[in-house]
Amino acid sequence: MNITLNDNEISIIREGIIIEKNIIDMGIKEYKKELEEYEERHKMTSEEFIRRYNDGELGDEEKWFDWLLAYKAFNHLTERERLIKGINI
Repeated sequence: MNITLNDNEISIIREGIIIEKNIIDMGIKEYKKELEEYEERHKMTSEEFIRRYNDGELGDEEKWFDWLLAYKAFNHLTERERLIKGINI
């Protein structure tokens, strides 16, 4: 699919992508910090947590849901960052 844009439209899209990337970068930093705090507090990596959580070893206590949310949000933002880096305008 080809889209024709003038210079002003391209500039607006570039600026929007830069803003989105900055927001994503801030979110990644915040969630990474949060994940590191969970890992230190519970003495396991986030990957180990996810494996154990998915295997049912940790139960369904509310404290695990916050870690799960942070893990999923971090991965979602990391994927969005990867996609944005692939945009060539």
